[in-house]
Amino acid sequence: MNTSLDQLQQIWSQAQVYFSQHVLSWAMAAQIVVIGGALLLAYKISGGMRAWLRRQQEQYATNPEAGADLVILLDFVKVIDAFLAFILLAIAYSIADHFNWRHNELYAAGMLLVGLTLVRLFTDEMKNRFWAKILAMAI
Repeated sequence: MNTSLDQLQQIWSQAQVYFSQHVLSWAMAAQIVVIGGALLLAYKISGGMRAWLRRQQEQYATNPEAGADLVILLDFVKVIDAFLAFILLAIAYSIADHFNWRHNELYAAGMLLVGLTLVRLFTDEMKNRFWAKILAMAI
């Protein structure tokens, strides 16, 4: 009985060491901050683009051709949001790679943003939501 308790304590101790060295490391914290910063900056940039496009839409309300194009651009800003975040993460990934810093999480977040961009690009305007969900799952 005592040996199994010792084994459990040893396993628990090894798990704590692994978790503190690999999961709660400064490299991980830095990558999380960079990912959050990229997402926030992309959101702010796309918000500015959205506001500018709405002002243009109000200004050209009398011109139906320009208004229709602006509606399309407003819908496209959702795609640009994820793509901008991907570009910012790609820059951070390149910098981290250049200095030989850990960048696995940046890569994973970048791939998720590519998937999100593709899902938004191809499925947002699909009329049949069933096939849109199937395509989103495939992506």
